[in-house]
Parts: sequence; C-alpha cells; structure tokens
Amino acid sequence: MRFSAALIYPAKPEDMNLGTDDLYRAARRALERVTAGEADPGEFLSERPDVVLDFIVREEGHSEDEVLFIPLGYRRIGHERGYHPKDTEYCARLLAEYVRQVWGFRVEDPIIVQGDPNDFSVFRDVESVLKNLSERSELRGSEVYAVLDTDTYLEWAVRLIGASLWREFHAVRVEGEEIKTEPSPLILPAKIMKDVLTEHGLFEVAANIAEQFSAYDDSAEPDYLRARDCELNFNYDEALEKYRRVVRSARLERLRHDARRRLRRLERTRDDPLARITHHMQVILESARYQWIRGEYGDFILRMTMFHENYAQAAYAVLHRTLADGPVEDTDPEHLARLMADLLESDEELRDEVLRGLHDGDSESVLRELRGEEGRGRAVLTFLLLVPKVVSAAIRLRRVKEDVFGPIMDRLKALSCSKLRELRHAFVHQGRGVSRRDVDRIIKEMSRSTRRELRSVGDLLEYLREGIDAIERAVREGEE
Repeated sequence: MRFSAALIYPAKPEDMNLGTDDLYRAARRALERVTAGEADPGEFLSERPDVVLDFIVREEGHSEDEVLFIPLGYRRIGHERGYHPKDTEYCARLLAEYVRQVWGFRVEDPIIVQGDPNDFSVFRDVESVLKNLSERSELRGSEVYAVLDTDTYLEWAVRLIGASLWREFHAVRVEGEEIKTEPSPLILPAKIMKDVLTEHGLFEVAANIAEQFSAYDDSAEPDYLRARDCELNFNYDEALEKYRRVVRSARLERLRHDARRRLRRLERTRDDPLARITHHMQVILESARYQWIRGEYGDFILRMTMFHENYAQAAYAVLHRTLADGPVEDTDPEHLARLMADLLESDEELRDEVLRGLHDGDSESVLRELRGEEGRGRAVLTFLLLVPKVVSAAIRLRRVKEDVFGPIMDRLKALSCSKLRELRHAFVHQGRGVSRRDVDRIIKEMSRSTRRELRSVGDLLEYLREGIDAIERAVREGEE
C-alpha cells in the first residue's frame, strides 16, 4: 500500500517519563516489561508524542492507517561501556510499541544510529537510511514529516538530507502543546555546510546535499567530491574515472589542478606494485585522520593496523629487492612470504641471525609456514612477525645501509606495539568501544619505542608519513 505520509521521529529524553538519569537502562527495562505484558507503553511516555501524532492526524488530515511511523534512536557503541546513559535506542523502541498499540499507525522497525548524535559521522549513516526510504515505492509521493527541535548533527542530517530527497518534506518542532513548522532548510548557507562536511571527510554526503542546493562553484565539483570519496574508500578504479572527467570538464583551475595531481598519482600505481602500496598507505593515513576528526576511534585503530600490515609488506618488498637484486612483482603478503622463505633458505647467515630470537620452531617449520604449507593465514601471520626481524638482521649484518633502512625499522618497531594489537582485538572480536584515551595510550607506547617524541595524533600521522618517505627513498637507492 502507498502511504499518504511518513513521520520520522527522533526519540528524545523529553518523550520519556522514566524518573532517572540513566535513560538507556531505564528504557530497556521498561520495554522488557511492555514486551512481557506487565505494563502499557504509555506509562513510560510524556504527552509530547501525542502532541505530534495528534497534529499529523487532526491538523494535517492523514488517516492513521495511511501514516508510516519511523522511530529513530542512537547508541554510542564507541563509549567505554558500549552505550551512553543518555542514548535513546530503547526510547525509540518504546515509542514504536506505543504508536503501534495505541494509535494504530504502521510502524517501521526502529532505526538505530550506531554513533554519537553530535559527531559529523552520523551524516553518512543518516544519508544511507533516508536514501533507502526514499526509494521505496510505497513512499513515492508521500509527505514526509520529521520532528526536529534540537541542534544535534543527527537532526541536522535528517533536516538537510530529508529536504534533498523529498519534495514534500516538513521539519516540525514541539513547543509545549503546539507544533511549529520550520522554513525549508534550502535557505541555509549550503556552501558553508558543504565545506564543513568536506573538512570532516564526508565527501559523498557533501556532494549529495550541495548538488540539491546548487552550492557548487563548478558543475564538475560533484564528480570531484565523489572521486575523493571513492579514493578514501579504496575504490581506486572508479576514482580514476571520476578524476579524468573532472580534468576534462572542470572550469575552476584549482579543481582541475588537484584532480590532475591525484590522477597522476593513481596512474603511476597501475604498473608499479611499490608505487601502488605506498599510495595506498597515504590514503590509509588520510582516512585515519578524518576518522580521528569525526571521533571514530575504533575505525581509527583499524586503519592503524591496516597501515602496519601494508608498511610491513612495503618494507620487505624493498628489502628483498635490495638483497635479491631483482624486482618484486607483487606486494601480496602470501607472495612476499614465499619470497622470504626462498631468501632465508638460500642465505644461511641471514637465516640464523633472524631465527636466533625466536622461541619456538626450527628453521624448517618456519619455512613451511612461510610457504603456506600450514595454511594461508599462518603464512601471513609468520611473515608479518618476521619482517622487522629480517630488516633488523640485514642491518646488523651490513647487508643494507642503516641510514636508509634504520628509519623503516624505527616505524616497524613503533607499529608492532602490543597495545595496538590488543585494542584492535577487543574492538573487532569482543565488541569493546575505543575511546580517545585509548588512542592516547597507544601513542605513548609507540613514542617510547621510537626515536621521536609523539604527543598527538597529528605527530603520529606525520611520523608515519615520513615512514612512507623512507620507503620511497629506499626504492630510489635501490635503483641507483
């Protein structure tokens, strides 16, 4: 069936009547009682939702069975407890039960944004959710209302993206027992919003919003912003095509210049595996910087571990090319692990120096693991474990120049810090949130193991960028 209206309702503390500051746990307990049939959902709500629902039916003239109610909540999973006491996930679920049981609206499963409503990262989540809603056939031609009466980024995302997706979009706010309708957000300074979004790395969201608001200085800017988004998400082939279009059609010189610069960098990676992995590491650091700015600390940690693995691959590829005096055709870790096995098997002095520090396994078992005879995963793990040992041994044996490979070894030591591995494991496998304080601890541990004092994320990212420069220098030295 088609709906004449949809109501997007971000749940708020003002909707609840729970008598406690721990909104998250109180609402969850209330929902459990409602689900068990021990209480009515209306017992836990204020009069505020009824004011909105009554407005939709009596003032706007929509029948209850022709309205789709879409509750919206959030949960800050990155919080140290996995939630914040003010999170509204279960408030949204309570509202859904109330509207279904008492008002008879059709009710959508609650939309729960996994993040802080005051972080820019919610723009991407909201955009994805609202786009999916706008493409549903039963909502085509519907009037869409959204209860938006706070200045959180979550509600600004609903306000701006909703206005860009639906012709009949109405932002409303509750004032006591009255409903006020806001003027269209299309009159907002969209260029300013576009710039703020790009500063936070939300290029796709900026493209979609500013395109609707005619906020571009150049008609090629949407392609440019989407190319940046593709590149940040490692979709390099699509980024190439978009940058090419920008270079051909952009009117503004600054846009053409930056697109041309990024295009050249991507084109150099096509036939050169070392250029490809050094570019990939640069993008990882750029992505990590945006995640730090947006407060996505768990994803920041994942980018750091991704950088570590890629840096180890690049470091060994350059080392192998120097020691074996031949090109490395692929930087895939399985391929590099087999090359390492061949090198260690043929060079007894280097093999003995590398394996001297290992507490388990003889040389034959290590070589079997590197060749993949114990499984792909084991080959990659053994390779990553041995890279700093092989580089260090090559330096001690004077097989390579210390002034060239010393800075690379310095980064490998820093990236091997135990706290980084532990935090990644807790985030990925145990569902534990990552805080800013956790990241600060990692930076301190890395700083202790290096020759550089690192005081901030900015210091860390610059230090790692210089590590990429050290890889590129080693490549040049090997070519001379």
